[in-house]
Amino acid sequence: TLGNAWSAKSAAAFSLENGQARKQSVNSGYRDNVVYRPAGEALLNAEVSTEFRLLNFNVGYPQILTRVQSATVGVANVLDGYILYFNGSGSQAILGRQNGSAFVTTLATLNLSSALNTTDTYRLRLRATGTSPVDLQSTVERLVSGSWVVIGQATASDSSGARITTAGVAAFGGFTENSYAFDNFAVFNLTQ
Repeated sequence: TLGNAWSAKSAAAFSLENGQARKQSVNSGYRDNVVYRPAGEALLNAEVSTEFRLLNFNVGYPQILTRVQSATVGVANVLDGYILYFNGSGSQAILGRQNGSAFVTTLATLNLSSALNTTDTYRLRLRATGTSPVDLQSTVERLVSGSWVVIGQATASDSSGARITTAGVAAFGGFTENSYAFDNFAVFNLTQ
């Protein structure tokens, strides 16, 4: 466990430093580098958000996930869930669906109005609602003078046979790099 009811699929992927979950340099793939909530917190309609900061200019692949299927978090190199992640670029993020051991299916691309830097704080938000289709909303925000400013957003409607129609847990993760730290993770139940 990472603490505060968070479990890490790969113990080496993140460590707690100064109250933040800092991504560590590892050799494992992104499907194994996730930190997730307990199965008892699974939600169908939810919004997840987390703040993050870049610690160096290697943007890497910071990511946030929702509807992560609990049965897949214990299996190596396998993961099912919806994901919002940076694709190694500081000017673009991807909204997608992760099924099994295949690479993420891209559902939308977010082109940012300003590139990420190492001095600002950012927030990722990902919302999933419904089942047929699954409606997805994704947002990247930058903290400017105490207020969140949208620098990228996209929506998608997933009607594929591979869409994720059952409740899942929230998670965050990354790839092999050690260039960012997450803070202030939140999950909102949208069915209350």
